[in-house]
Amino acid sequence: MKKMSVKKLITLSAMLALSMAFTACGKKESEEGLNKSPEAVEEVKEEKGEEVKEEKTEEVKEEENTAGEKEEAKEGSLVDIIRHKVSCTPVEDVTLKGFYDTIEAEASYGEKYPELAAKLGEINEELKKEALDGIAACGGSYQDFETAVEDPAERESLLEAYKDMTYESEISLKRADDIMFSFTVSSYSFTGGAHPFQASVSYNLDPKSGKEISLEDVVGDYENIHELIKGEVLKEYADYELDEDTLDDSLAMIIKDKTFNFIVNDEGLYIIFNPYDIAPYAAGDLSITLSYEDYPDLLKEEYVLKEKEDLESMVTKSTDEATEEVEPSSY
Repeated sequence: MKKMSVKKLITLSAMLALSMAFTACGKKESEEGLNKSPEAVEEVKEEKGEEVKEEKTEEVKEEENTAGEKEEAKEGSLVDIIRHKVSCTPVEDVTLKGFYDTIEAEASYGEKYPELAAKLGEINEELKKEALDGIAACGGSYQDFETAVEDPAERESLLEAYKDMTYESEISLKRADDIMFSFTVSSYSFTGGAHPFQASVSYNLDPKSGKEISLEDVVGDYENIHELIKGEVLKEYADYELDEDTLDDSLAMIIKDKTFNFIVNDEGLYIIFNPYDIAPYAAGDLSITLSYEDYPDLLKEEYVLKEKEDLESMVTKSTDEATEEVEPSSY
């Protein structure tokens, strides 16, 4: 998968979790570069009127409860988002469960944009592999905890808590027109430790060619994008006391590696920052919008989205009844 690799994310999670098992399980980790505790960060979000993100969204919980239901294809629907269930049994009587989404072009839409349909097929294979590797890594981590903790009572308590280990990957359509086809893949992984890990990856594709569209492609003045983004981050998250030098270095690396997660929507250029992209985990998921109103000349005219799209009507959702079972493994 492009940009932040979910494999790297899960590996980091598992390594941190396992190291904590040898020390003091349940300790809250300190965060460098952010002079506020997680609780203080949540208070800032509440003061700004932002919703404090739970470990699992209510939408995901609802979808889990209604697994197996299938929508009828909607009139005007362009894509199918299909949920696939995965599981891993690391020890007898313990089965870890997860899921991943794939996205497919409806027949008529695929005929109109065959290169896009083919590209989606390639991405789906990547998403499947990430998910199967992810839930297998959860199983491997669970087995590792059995040998890592010597005290029987502590081990039993730890393993009981870690029955919630999971890997989940959810797709959301963000734009679909003749210029850009965009969606995000939001992944959630818990392999033990103090907290789960989550990341969102954006895909922006040219419907005609199926090729990926980069931030450099859509921005007219790319040379100044560093300063524009930095200024908006510092303004939006002024209460977070972000270190400017660290922010500069982080943005420089993202720009060099071309790993921006972004969407061009009806409001402007929306940029997503995952935990550790520009701030510690305690800061949570950060995002900014460089609006058309504040930055009227930022985007190339052909990429500007002038009207809000009815994305819900473009998507049909379903769940694959089968569950893919994998053996435990480690990265």
